Amino acid sequence: DPHADRPCHLPRFFHWRAPVADAGRFSQREWTCGDGTPVTPEMRDQLLAMIPTVEQERCADAYRAARESGAPYESEFQVLDDDGTPHWFVDIGVPCPASAAPGILNGVTLDITRRRRQAETLLEREAMLEAMSDLSHDTYWVAALDFSRVHYVSSSYGRNTGLRRDRLQDDPMDWFHRVHPGDVDRVRAVIREVVEGRLEWFSEECRMLADDGAVREMQLRGRVLRNAAGERDRIAGLASDITGRRAAERALRLSEERFNLANRGSSDGIFDWDITRRALYLSPR
Repeated sequence: DPHADRPCHLPRFFHWRAPVADAGRFSQREWTCGDGTPVTPEMRDQLLAMIPTVEQERCADAYRAARESGAPYESEFQVLDDDGTPHWFVDIGVPCPASAAPGILNGVTLDITRRRRQAETLLEREAMLEAMSDLSHDTYWVAALDFSRVHYVSSSYGRNTGLRRDRLQDDPMDWFHRVHPGDVDRVRAVIREVVEGRLEWFSEECRMLADDGAVREMQLRGRVLRNAAGERDRIAGLASDITGRRAAERALRLSEERFNLANRGSSDGIFDWDITRRALYLSPR
């Protein structure tokens, strides 16, 4: 139903035509509904009354700029229904062939409200994801199954990996080229299994060489995503900088080794009594 859920029962799209010189003005157009029925004067007046003057002027300015530059004309504008709810339309005009109708511009006006709202929702979710990423040591990413394209990578990529995010646009495998030579064969084998369909998820640790020459220890995790038909579609995952964690673990092990060495070489007996936890440690002596 072209009139379902429409503000004041306006169609979802219109056709229009007008002289090239006047096409930027909505009031100078000859309108037709998308189903081919002519727009009555009452409907035209209703439509124009719902488009704020500032929006009409903005479309006129965009049309004038397109004529002067020779570029195709396209502009978005708002329509406000009776309760003030905004609805978005896009206005597109194409000159008629000179042999058919010289000096006449053909155009369409399409309702893009649903698309705009979906885009706004997507932007809100991306902003939430970016905020979560900024508060963590993780970088979120979505890529093609063969890593030939990176669909999304969070802004924390540079902070966590020490690499430039913009390079992924030209080379989606830029991160792989920075994997430490001692780990590259193992990471390559994991990617091959994902690409060939033998692996649905993975978790690997590797060293990466940052742009400043530092070596970062990373944990790479990924999972294959499927579309509505159940087909393997893309892969999403996390890249976590675990350099500090691994350094702390190595320092703790070294400290324990040194303590045990000193303990074995001492003639004293050592005890450690944790009163709150009721735990007691006694050295062999």
